[in-house]
Amino acid sequence: MADEKFDVVVIGGGSKALVTALYLQSYGGMKVCIFERMHELGGAWCSIERLAPGFIGDTHSSTMSDWYFLPLLYDFPKFEEYGAKFFGYKVGLAQVIKSKPEDSLVIYSYFDDPSGEKTAKEIARYSERDAETFLKFDDAHFRLGRREALLETIFSIAPPPEEPDPMERWYKDYLKRPDAVLDPQLILMSMVDSGRALFESSEYRALMTSVIARMDINPMKPLGGTGWFIAQGRRENNRVVGGTHNIAHAVIRLFVEHGGKFYSRREVDKIIIENGTAKGIRLTDGTEVSGRIVVSGQDPYQLAFRFIGKEHLERKVWMKVGALDRSENMINWYTFALHEIPRYTAAARNPDIDTAQWTHIANGEDDEMAKEACLRYAGLEPPCPQVRCCPTDSDIDPTRQPPGKGTLLVETLTLPKTFRSEREWLKYKMDMARHMINEIHIAAPNIRWESVIGVDSNGPFDIGNRHLNMATGNQLVVDPNPATKGKFAPIIEWARHRIPGVKNLYGTGSAWSSFHSAYCGQGYKCYKAIAEDFNLRKPWEEKNRPW
Repeated sequence: MADEKFDVVVIGGGSKALVTALYLQSYGGMKVCIFERMHELGGAWCSIERLAPGFIGDTHSSTMSDWYFLPLLYDFPKFEEYGAKFFGYKVGLAQVIKSKPEDSLVIYSYFDDPSGEKTAKEIARYSERDAETFLKFDDAHFRLGRREALLETIFSIAPPPEEPDPMERWYKDYLKRPDAVLDPQLILMSMVDSGRALFESSEYRALMTSVIARMDINPMKPLGGTGWFIAQGRRENNRVVGGTHNIAHAVIRLFVEHGGKFYSRREVDKIIIENGTAKGIRLTDGTEVSGRIVVSGQDPYQLAFRFIGKEHLERKVWMKVGALDRSENMINWYTFALHEIPRYTAAARNPDIDTAQWTHIANGEDDEMAKEACLRYAGLEPPCPQVRCCPTDSDIDPTRQPPGKGTLLVETLTLPKTFRSEREWLKYKMDMARHMINEIHIAAPNIRWESVIGVDSNGPFDIGNRHLNMATGNQLVVDPNPATKGKFAPIIEWARHRIPGVKNLYGTGSAWSSFHSAYCGQGYKCYKAIAEDFNLRKPWEEKNRPW
C-alpha cells in the first residue's frame, strides 16, 4: 500500500466522500483511493439485518427521494440499475391525536396528489382557509419555482456570504408578489408564531411543527417562517427499495468499475502537511500514503483538531469549529420486526392513513415539540416523548421482511450520548421500546408488545460509538441553524469545500449542508470545487444543467 501512488486519497468512505471519490475517478480521470475505518463504505447509507433474521432496518437516514440523487441519476446511467431504486407511499404524512384516535389528518404525497387538492380537502375539515393557504404554499414550491431554486442551491457551490444563493434570490422575487403567502416579518418569526399567524387549525400546525422538530430545529427559534414549506418537501419523499445500503452499493460498484480503489478497516490518523500543502495521509498503523489531493469526509471537529492540527489553521477558524454545537439532534431510531404493521382506528374514516409513510401520534399542540426541545436543552428527558412511525410490509417493499410480516421504524428525540452511562442506556432502551409500542397501541390497537418479533434499538449511544463523525450521538453531525447551513456550512471559511491554509485539501460531509439530509449534494459540490481548481471535466456544463 505504501508503495502505491494516488492522485487523490480520501479520508473515510461515508456517503459524501464516496460521491466525491466517484466523480474524481470517473469524470476527473484521477487515480483515487478511499481509506475507511469501518468494515464497509457508505456511512449513513447503511441497512442491517439486526432486528430479527430476515428483517432489514436502516440505521440512519431512511426517508429519501430520487431528487436527493439527481446528479448521480443524470451522470451515471447504471446508478439505478445497480440498486438506486425508490418506492413511494400514497400518503406522505399523517397525524393521529391521542385523545381522538378515530380522527386523523392526512397529507397525500405529490405522486398521488400533484395538484394538492386531495390534501386541501383533508385540511378543510379543520379550516377551509387553511386549505387555501396550504395550496398557496404548494403552488409556490411546485409551480412558482421554489423547488428549482432549492435544487440549484443544494447542488451548487455556496456563493460568498455577501452574495445571495439561488434560494435567497427566489425568496426576494417571490416576496414581491401581491399573492405571496409569506412576508419578511413572517420569515423572521419562529415556526410556532408564524404558524399561528398563517393557519387557524391547531391540528395542521401541530403536525408540521412536529415534522420540523425531527430535524431538531426548535420550532420556537426565530427564522422559522420558511419552515412551513416542510409539507411540500415531505409530499415528495420516498424510501430506497431494500434499504439505503443499496444506494451505497450502487455508488461503490460504479467507483470500482471506473478503477477506484478502497481499503476498509484502515483508519487515518493524520494528514501529512508540508509547507502548507497536503501531501498525503498517515494511517494509525504508521503507514504513509501520498496523494497530490486529499479529501476529508470527516466532521469539522476531527478535521481541524485531529487530522490537520491547530498549528496549520488560523485561530478564528479553529475557534469557530470548536464552537459548533453538536448537542441537540439526538434521535431514538428503533426498527421493530412485527407480525403485522399498524392498522389505525382512524382508518374507519379514511383508510389511506394505513398507507402513510410517517404517522405522528401526538397531543395536538403546536408547541408540543418546542416544549420537548426546551426540556432536552436543559438536560431533561421529556416525560412522554411524541413518537412517529414508518411502516413497510410485503405490499410496500417486499425486500425488507419475510412475506406476511412487517417492519416499523419509530422515532423519538432524546439526550446526547454522554448524558447516560452504558448501563443507564441499556435500561432506557427497553423502557423506550415499550413506550413506543404503548403509544402506537393508542392509535393502532392491533399493535402491542406481543406483536413484536425483534427490535434494533438504535440511539445516540450506538451512533456515537459506531461513527466518529457523530461522537456525541448527533446524526446530523452539526446542529442545524441559519449559521451552519448553505454558504455558512459548517463555517464561512470552509463552506466552498477548500481548506484555507492547507493547499490541495478539501472537506466534505454532512456538515457541509444546504439542508440536513442524506443527499449527495455535499460530495457532488466538493467535486465541483476540485474540478474548478484542477480544470477537470464538468458534466453539468457538458449537459447544460444549471447545477
